[in-house]
Amino acid sequence: MAIKLIADSSCDLPRELAEKYNIEILPLLVYVNDKEYKDNIDISNDEIINSMLEQKKVHTGQYPPSSFLELYNRLSKTDDSYIYVPISSKLSGTYATAVSSLKLFKEENVDFDFTIIDAKLISMGIGLLLIEMAKMIEKGASKEELIEFTNKTEINHIFAVDKLDWLLQGGRISKTSAVMGNLLNIKPILTVENGNLIPLDKTRGNKKKIQKIKELIDSKIAEKEKKTFAITHARNIEDAKVIEEYLKENYTPKEIIITDLGAVITAHTGPGLIAVFF
Repeated sequence: MAIKLIADSSCDLPRELAEKYNIEILPLLVYVNDKEYKDNIDISNDEIINSMLEQKKVHTGQYPPSSFLELYNRLSKTDDSYIYVPISSKLSGTYATAVSSLKLFKEENVDFDFTIIDAKLISMGIGLLLIEMAKMIEKGASKEELIEFTNKTEINHIFAVDKLDWLLQGGRISKTSAVMGNLLNIKPILTVENGNLIPLDKTRGNKKKIQKIKELIDSKIAEKEKKTFAITHARNIEDAKVIEEYLKENYTPKEIIITDLGAVITAHTGPGLIAVFF
């Protein structure tokens, strides 16, 4: 019996890493002008960004109950044990749907070994957690050890939004705040706290935004502490490279993973976003 890891596409884990660590990715739903697509299957992140820039209506949806039941039915035919780490329950109904669907399925499949953990993380916060869990599995960790590790692990999230228009579109700020903020070239800095995406700071202009990201990283890391970092971006590789160079010059990273921000988070925070996880 093997232990298998599962996430949804909001984790933004690069395909090659998901394959390397044998992590199954469930596609969340993305809607463009109310047409439904499966994230990273029917539509790419580039297409989502283009749609947003063309001012098309873009929003997201959770993994459907029927799809969870199909998943459980398929996996129950194996002898493996499963751990699913979905997007934070504070930001999506996916966790609740997974739990209710599992309860229904287990009424007739009581021995199905499937655990759902709300780690209250998003994007590559989940991705980094899954990579560490996969490495633990390779070393022979038990399911109980993996669950304990997940529950006690904290991962820092730093998001820098390029334009307030995208937060307005997602209903996170008022139209007045968006207009005034854009006039002043405000760049909001967000973080994840107890599973919620919340404001942390704000800067004016891109140069100050990058400096603030560096300061926030410095404030959370001991000088000689070696960490794995993930940098995600929504068509903003230039800022990602600047942060990568800063990390290499000032720390001794175990690894730096740079990847595109997925469609689910991009739909809410917009093109130009840069995010750092560690």
